[in-house]
Amino acid sequence: MKWLRPPSKCTLWKLDSESREGLAWLRKSPGKPSARAALAHIERLGTIRDLGLPPDIGRNVRQNRLLRIAREGAYSAVYQIQEYETERRHATLVAILIDTAATLTDVRTPRGRD
Repeated sequence: MKWLRPPSKCTLWKLDSESREGLAWLRKSPGKPSARAALAHIERLGTIRDLGLPPDIGRNVRQNRLLRIAREGAYSAVYQIQEYETERRHATLVAILIDTAATLTDVRTPRGRD
C-alpha cells in the first residue's frame, strides 16, 4: 500500500496482536451504556486517530466494497487476518479502522463512489 507512510504500516502490524490496543480490543463491544463505556469509546477512537492514517484514505474505493472488506474482517479472527497476504491484510485493517471510527462517532460519510 504505497499510500501508507512507513510509520502507518508499522502501526498496522501492531494491530495484528492480541494486546490491549490490538485489533481485537478495537473491535470489542463496549457493553451497556455507561460512563465507562463512553470513556472506552473515546479511547478506541483516540487510538484509531493516533495511527496517523491519511484523512482521505479509502476515498477512491466504492463504499460498498469498503464495507464488504470491513465486514469480512469483522467475521475473521485476528489470527486469520494475520495469515492474509500483506496487501490484503493492510486493506482489511484499514477498512476495519474506517468502519470502526465511523461506528464510534455514529457518522457515515461518503468515502467514494456508490
